[in-house]
Amino acid sequence: MRFRFSVFLIFLFFLGILTLSDENVSASTLSDQKDIRSTSTEFQSENMAHLSIQLNQDAVVLNSNMDGIGTIYKNQIIPVTKINDELYEIQGRFDIGTQYDEKLYLKDPVFTEAPSVTGRNDVLKENLIDDSITFNEGVTLSSFFQSTTPVLSIDSCITFSSYYKVQNQIVIQWNNSFYYVNPINHELVEDTQDSTKQEKEITSETEEDNSLSLYSPQESLNTVPSVRSTGTQNGVKKLMDIQNFNASDNYFEVTEVFVTVYDNSDGTLRPVGYLNKGQVYPRIGDFGDWHQIKFGKKYGYVWKAATKVANAYQIKNENKGVNNSGRSFTANTNLTVYDNTGGSLVPFGTIFKGEKYPIIANLGDWIQIDFSGRIGYIYGPAVTVDFSTNDKYFKVLEDIVTIYDNSSGSLVPVGYLTKGQVYPRVSDFGDWHQIKFGNRYGYVWKAATTVDNGNSIKNENRGLLNSDRSFTANQSLTVYDNTGGVLTPFGTINKGEKYAIISYLGDWIQIDFSGRIGYIYGPAVTVGFSPNDKYFKVLEDIVTIYDNSSGSLVPVGYLTKGQVYPRVSDFGDWHQIKFGNRYGYVWKAATTVDNGNSIKNENRGLLNSDRSFTANQSLTVYDNTGGVLTPFGVINKGEKYAIISYLGDWIQIDFSGRIGYIYGPAVTVGFSPNDKYFKVLEDIVTIYDNSSGSLVPVGYLTKGQVYPRVSDFGDWHKIQLSNKYGYIWKAATAVVSNPYIANENRSSVKFGNILFKALQNLSVYDTSSGSLISFGEINMNQTYRAISEYGSDWLKIDFSGRIGYVYKPATEVTYISKTIFLDPGHGGHDSGAADGGYLEKNINLSVAKKVKSILTGRGYTVIMSREDDTYLDLYERAGKANQLNADIFVSIHTNSAGKSSSPVNGIESYYYEYDPEYPSKINVDMHNNPERVSRSITLTKIIQEKLISYTGATNRGVDGASFAVIRESKMPATLIELGFITNNNERQKLVSNSYQDTLARAIADGIVEYLKHY
Repeated sequence: MRFRFSVFLIFLFFLGILTLSDENVSASTLSDQKDIRSTSTEFQSENMAHLSIQLNQDAVVLNSNMDGIGTIYKNQIIPVTKINDELYEIQGRFDIGTQYDEKLYLKDPVFTEAPSVTGRNDVLKENLIDDSITFNEGVTLSSFFQSTTPVLSIDSCITFSSYYKVQNQIVIQWNNSFYYVNPINHELVEDTQDSTKQEKEITSETEEDNSLSLYSPQESLNTVPSVRSTGTQNGVKKLMDIQNFNASDNYFEVTEVFVTVYDNSDGTLRPVGYLNKGQVYPRIGDFGDWHQIKFGKKYGYVWKAATKVANAYQIKNENKGVNNSGRSFTANTNLTVYDNTGGSLVPFGTIFKGEKYPIIANLGDWIQIDFSGRIGYIYGPAVTVDFSTNDKYFKVLEDIVTIYDNSSGSLVPVGYLTKGQVYPRVSDFGDWHQIKFGNRYGYVWKAATTVDNGNSIKNENRGLLNSDRSFTANQSLTVYDNTGGVLTPFGTINKGEKYAIISYLGDWIQIDFSGRIGYIYGPAVTVGFSPNDKYFKVLEDIVTIYDNSSGSLVPVGYLTKGQVYPRVSDFGDWHQIKFGNRYGYVWKAATTVDNGNSIKNENRGLLNSDRSFTANQSLTVYDNTGGVLTPFGVINKGEKYAIISYLGDWIQIDFSGRIGYIYGPAVTVGFSPNDKYFKVLEDIVTIYDNSSGSLVPVGYLTKGQVYPRVSDFGDWHKIQLSNKYGYIWKAATAVVSNPYIANENRSSVKFGNILFKALQNLSVYDTSSGSLISFGEINMNQTYRAISEYGSDWLKIDFSGRIGYVYKPATEVTYISKTIFLDPGHGGHDSGAADGGYLEKNINLSVAKKVKSILTGRGYTVIMSREDDTYLDLYERAGKANQLNADIFVSIHTNSAGKSSSPVNGIESYYYEYDPEYPSKINVDMHNNPERVSRSITLTKIIQEKLISYTGATNRGVDGASFAVIRESKMPATLIELGFITNNNERQKLVSNSYQDTLARAIADGIVEYLKHY
């Protein structure tokens, strides 16, 4: 039979073929309802001129003029003839518009070659209508078995030379496949070639709803499709058949070929199968123009017009009470359902591909089901049996089934399972199996597996637990089953994956792989560390040690390949090791686990001293336990490192928990806080004065000379310069232990009452050897206090803790008659009184410094017991003033009432008054000297009057007391209480800069006035 139709029909054919082929789908998350497998059909035609192709995307249909007249949709399979690399002719001839036997083409289609499909061409012969039919506005064709899927659309007038009527819907055949015809605008016209043919007209039954396509599978159940035809009695017959059913009728017989069963659970009609002509079925209920039947666990709907009333006696296999099990299957192809009651397989229905259906029982290769109330059988290998939540095992059906990790929220491949192998599963997870994968879970796509009872598994893990150790795969790892005495692969772990270990067996590692005991080849992995591992071995040539104390990784050294080291602790992806007095960090991936037995020089208890060195170059660290120096690490240039001890030219250290040795001359040994001396290493090392808050050069020290220091001051040495301090940069010096310095000043006298100014750069000489040896210099214009004169041409001085001499004619000498000693009370750990977050020691020091500044500006020599937050005991304060032969002693304090928010306020001052309960210890001769006491009273009264006058504070008067500092000082002395820190108002004044200035000015003016009298 020749058909006259457009590309429409060809596309419809392709869609029919497509419904018989597997879809190519993928899954990206566990919630996707798609098959993650990808299949590719490879087909090579013997004659490349004629082939079948499956479209990978929609393609435009062209006529012979190369005008677009329609569309063939993605995934359709089409027979074509290749014209050239760009143009393909669709096989067949079509009547498009006024063109008969029109050729149609595809240009540059994107496709995959596909096998051709054969089929029967006589299944609808009883429904054939041998008349042509034309659609003026074009048509859309859809698969006869999946009518919701469009195959092809033609936008021009198209004519078919013959067609079929199935359940009042138009069906056409092309290349042995059948297609529903859905006209555009529902307009059909008579055949233009045969004016004698009867007019065919298909319309909607009602004028109000003329948009309804004929027998569209998307019609709702309460819509009654119908047909009017002038050339047949079929329409009238079917309307009469519908009227023959009563609500009490329980059975019907199918009167047409392929009567579709529809599912309406989502509110639209979806084809799910069909019934066979001549077969009888029970129905559940009457549903208007439809029969409601049992279809698996849901209802199906069958159009009454394609049936007639029947009786129960016609059915031999009606289900009289057999229930479904808890299991179901999914059809991998269109499934024929067979009746086996007569001893032979008789088809009585079809379940469409992709439908999920409940199982009654499994009988070998056959599955027993209830199909529309009748017991039927379908072929088991044509389905995928679905899993129930209670299933414990599954069998892999495909060659490579991927295991996914979902811990990050995305599916990441971590390994795969082997075809034919059976595995336990942890739980059911929607479309996935959840399996054990090391110390985590893996996920396997169910559709690539089938249910199994697990009886074939010989190596199921029945209780072996993972250790606290794991490995990282250096390549794709095959996992073997060894239960049969032969290594049988049953899975793979991907390269880079971290996996838990059960135990070691020589070169093999025992693991749990998806609930089964397996073995992987040990040399193909890097074994990870457990938190309890104490040692590691270095695998690479240079493994860097990093310092992380700054919050950034800074290279400080490296370890040597093949060497083993103790570690302090596990630190994520790092080893924490000992590196001097701090920690270093080593990247685990460059190491492996070790038991530490090879280490001969592990540090078993030697402690670092308080000394350290700085590397002047990259330092090799040696192990000397074997009598030969063996390198086992490097300390980078510039790094500071702790010392255990000295051994000649070598320095003993702890390097990553092992005793090592570095070459001493290659380092600069650092200072400890307790070091008392230093040696100058450079030609000219500047002395800085910092009393102004800025570094001011005042002289320099001589290379090779050794000097005492007052204290450690960070990166500086603090040294004595007569009545003040100087500062030397440590980096220009080296440690000296217990040196002999012939001219070291071991007396407490550091300066006297001689002030000189250098008129030029003055060399300072050591004469202890009988010769003048320069050991420093005082810069021109610097002022300096000498201890005394030495003959007529020399001045004796204390220069950095050593007795030196400067040439007097090169100086300008001033003889100081008055020296004032200021004593800021408390200091260091002795804070004095405190309240409101403020400390007495800080107020005292601040005011004293201001007094010193005023008096120094007026030409007086001012010495302070402390100029920073330093602690001195009471006798040390008085003793220092006595050594300097100061003219007056003024101790500055802040008062306290003992409790916060006290109303007590005001200023009071004290002079010394003898108390036999507090005898003098260092000032026995002078403490109660009448003249000293008299002058002390005068000094106290004058300063008190100035303080009250300048501040307006409450005058609490003057009084005598036996405070240690004013008792033990040889000169006139006073102790001032500036105000009460425990009084809220007075405290706010005491901590203000302006009020402190007023207090300092009053004290300075009082001192100056007193000195006018004495």
